Amino acid sequence: MHISGIDRIVQGTLSAVIADNLGSHQIGCFKIGFSKGFRKCRFCLAVDDDIQCYFRDNQFIARDKIQHDQHCDGLSLESIKEHLERLYGITGTSILNELSHFHVIGGLPPDVIHDILEGILPFVISKVIMYCIKSKFFTLKTLNHIIENFNYGHREVIDKPCTIDYSQLNKGKMNHSAVQIWLLAINLPLMIGNFIGESDPVWHCFTTLLQISRLIFLESISDFEIVKLGLLIEEFCVDNKVHFFQSYKRDDPKSKLKCSIIPKMHHLVHYPRFIKLLGPLHSFWCMRFEAKHSYFKQLQRKIKNFIDPPYTLFKRHQQWQCNQFRSAVEMLLQSPILTSPYKVRLLDAVDVMFPLQGKSLLY
Repeated sequence: MHISGIDRIVQGTLSAVIADNLGSHQIGCFKIGFSKGFRKCRFCLAVDDDIQCYFRDNQFIARDKIQHDQHCDGLSLESIKEHLERLYGITGTSILNELSHFHVIGGLPPDVIHDILEGILPFVISKVIMYCIKSKFFTLKTLNHIIENFNYGHREVIDKPCTIDYSQLNKGKMNHSAVQIWLLAINLPLMIGNFIGESDPVWHCFTTLLQISRLIFLESISDFEIVKLGLLIEEFCVDNKVHFFQSYKRDDPKSKLKCSIIPKMHHLVHYPRFIKLLGPLHSFWCMRFEAKHSYFKQLQRKIKNFIDPPYTLFKRHQQWQCNQFRSAVEMLLQSPILTSPYKVRLLDAVDVMFPLQGKSLLY
C-alpha cells in the first residue's frame, strides 16, 4: 500500500470465521450435531445437566486454547481417541489453527440468524400461540385473519408473514423465513397484545426474548447494555423452563413436561462474552450468505435437474451475473450526468476562525 509517499507491505490475518452452527463445527473439527458429544457447546465445557441449571456465562468453564490443543493431541492415541471425541465433542485439529493469530477457540462466533431468527424465536412464538389458543384468548383463525390484514409498512409488505398452520405449532416450528419471523415477532405485540394480560408470565417470557433480540441486533452497544443483556438472557431461560410445556395437545403425556433448554438457547448465555471480544454480533451474522444461497435453492426447485446440479447452478449463476453487470453498465451510460450551476470552494483558515462574515460558500 502507498502510505504517506512510501510503499508499505500491510499483512492481514484471519480474525473470525462466519458460519452457521453446522459449518462452524465442521471447520473447527467439533462433533457435528448437538447430540453427538458429551460436551455439546463449542464455547464451553458444559454437560447437559449444567446447561439445564445455569444461565450465566461465568458459571461455565470456557474452552481454553492450550487445553483444547492438548485434547486434540490426545486423539493421536488410538486407545483413548474415541473416549476423547465423546468426552470433549471434538474430532481433530482444525487446519486454521496453524495460522499465527487465529484459533477456533474464540474465532468461531455465534450466528444470530440461525440461533435466534431460525431457532429460538420460531420455537417460542409457536409455544406462545399454542398457549394462547389453549387459554382461549383467541383462535388460530382469528390470528391468521389479523396477520393477513395487518397494516404493514411500505417496505415490510414484501416480507409479509404467511398464515400459520396448526400442524406447525404442534411441532414447535414455523414455515417462515428469517425475515418473516422477525417481522412477525416485532409486530406480534400489536397484533395480539390486547388479548393477553400484561402480567401473564408466558407473554412476559416472549417480550423478554424480544428485548434480548433487539440488543443483540444493535450495530453499537454499550457496557451497560451488555450487562443488561446477560441479565435478560438469564431471566428468559428461567421463564422458558418454568412456563412452557413440551406439548399443548390434549391427553399427550408431554403436555405435563416442562420445556428444556435447547442448545441454541444455551448459546445465548455466551453472547455477552463474544460481544466484548469481537464487538456487536450483527457484523458476524449469515444473513447476506443466506440471501445469496436462496437464489440457488429457488433455481434448483425450478429447473428440477439432478444430473450434475453444481455445474448447472454455477453456469446459470454466471450467466445471470454477467447480465446483471451488463445491465448496470448500460444504465450508467444512459443516465444523464447532472451538474450544479453553483461553484463550491473549500474553507480556508480565515473562514474557520471567522465563519462566513457576510461571505457565501456558494456563488
